Amino acid sequence: MKKFLKYFGFTLLGIVVLIYLCYLFVLPNAVDLNKYKADVQKIALEQAKLNINFENAKIITTPLLGAGVKADNISIKLPDDSLLFSADSIKTRIALPSILLMTVKVSCLEVEKPFINLEIVNNENFKIVKQVERLINKEKEQKIEEVKQTAEGFQFNPAWIRIKVPDVKINNYKVLVNDLKSGHYLELRGEELRLGCFNGKSAKVKTYAELYSDKNKNITANVDINTFLPEFGTELDEEDDPAHRVDIPFVNPVTMYRNYDLKANLDTKLRIRNHKNSITSYGHFDINNITLKVGDLKLPESYLNARTFG
Repeated sequence: MKKFLKYFGFTLLGIVVLIYLCYLFVLPNAVDLNKYKADVQKIALEQAKLNINFENAKIITTPLLGAGVKADNISIKLPDDSLLFSADSIKTRIALPSILLMTVKVSCLEVEKPFINLEIVNNENFKIVKQVERLINKEKEQKIEEVKQTAEGFQFNPAWIRIKVPDVKINNYKVLVNDLKSGHYLELRGEELRLGCFNGKSAKVKTYAELYSDKNKNITANVDINTFLPEFGTELDEEDDPAHRVDIPFVNPVTMYRNYDLKANLDTKLRIRNHKNSITSYGHFDINNITLKVGDLKLPESYLNARTFG
């Protein structure tokens, strides 16, 4: 009996090791994600009217049972063939063991040289917003009456799943807000952006960025903030007024910024927490070399320096 258990144990261990090696070395090469490229493009075009392209998509695995996807030369274009988003590469990975604990942990999310292009058309709205509005209106026209079915028995609650994204790395990013009518633009540039989110309870952001108005560098920002996130979605009391739709007119951010011509240098490092409804903060918040135009008047240079000790 002992001999049988010994052989059985070694056999079971060998199978586990074989599966593990296949997971590490065979799976990434056995599944060719590029075969499904045409299907992904077709779905994106039919559902969102977006032209998506990518190259060298492949599955990646790690010894610590992480699995994910990597792709190069990603681009997303609107129906008029104007570029909305591009990146040299995107790599993402989740930790498989954490799923057994009802936790989705994105152990890796790296984006190299992303570019977001937001175009304003005829001083009316962003081009992407108009595209979204068209999709929503089309969906309303094609909407069919839905039959409500009452689920019986066990129901899964998505709130049971915890989501952790501890470290997002975005390198050499650029965001362009381009006013096509006037030819002016705002451009945000940064070498590295580090983000983190922990189940909607806390978040962190760290970056050094520069904001340009046309070719003029107006703002520099050195930001390092680690903070709790407030809870949202509070239920309304009987005495609360019901929600109403309010249409807010479009404000062109490029024109508004040029009118005020805000210039400043921001440097901040803060750690903010909420302990039993008692908010604590440690760090500094400095804004120097602030200048601003109000009509034909240019306000004198000013500053704001703050230190927090709990």
